[in-house]
Amino acid sequence: MTANAHEAQVMPSRASTVSRASPARACSRSGPNPSLGGRDTLRGYIGNRWTGKAAWHGSGEYRFWFLPRGIAFTDSIRLELLGGALFYEMGSVAGSVGGLTRATVRDSWGVSLRVGFERSTLFRLDLGFSGEGYAFTLAHGLSF
Repeated sequence: MTANAHEAQVMPSRASTVSRASPARACSRSGPNPSLGGRDTLRGYIGNRWTGKAAWHGSGEYRFWFLPRGIAFTDSIRLELLGGALFYEMGSVAGSVGGLTRATVRDSWGVSLRVGFERSTLFRLDLGFSGEGYAFTLAHGLSF
């Protein structure tokens, strides 16, 4: 494999659309109840805002990169990636899996700034909006 072919596999494209759906899940007797809200689910709400015995969640993001090839500041400091994302999420929780069909569906949307200092280290700052206001989240890695 040539160096250019390997680089094309590792580096992100300029823009991509990604989505995730989490099917209904129920809690175990010993584990925590499923929840929505926070850094990975319904980012426009505070963490664990909605909890129940069962939950489902779906997300979609449009990811784009301002600086997909990186820039070196010194020999040891390199900004590898600089990008952003637009996201929309929805989900609900209920007392049982059967109750999810009647549960209120919550949603959130927002924007995100992504900064990578090495190929394996990515930080994101999300600003999510919801019917209850907005929430900032600083996290390591992608939400999915």
